[in-house]
Amino acid sequence: MLNFLLGGIWSIVEAVLNFFIWLFIPSEGFLLSWQQEISGRFNERMGNIIQALGYIGSRFSNLQGYSNLDRYFEVDFPAGTFLHGMRVNLLTPARGFLGWLRMALTGVVVLLTALGVYSRVKSILRG
Repeated sequence: MLNFLLGGIWSIVEAVLNFFIWLFIPSEGFLLSWQQEISGRFNERMGNIIQALGYIGSRFSNLQGYSNLDRYFEVDFPAGTFLHGMRVNLLTPARGFLGWLRMALTGVVVLLTALGVYSRVKSILRG
């Protein structure tokens, strides 16, 4: 009798757990279909901006190969001068300023991008 009672209680607990799993855990293909639906709507509204961003990203990825950019700004003094054999990097004195300039220009680009996206989304939502 006790086994029958415990089995009945366990089946009720199992049914409640299955209900909560069904309620809170999405099915296997739910997230994929939801993501495809959202990205389809986004592409429909934004005019395939993903392709444009991919193109821009591919252009910038070509620049990543220039990690030794400093050597393009080095000067070797020619033979016959009293500095023969010396090599001078022209970017060394400007390194602090270039770091600040890069940070400032990045901030300007981020602000302009945010303003542009905001105005574009605002105009799309107006209809």
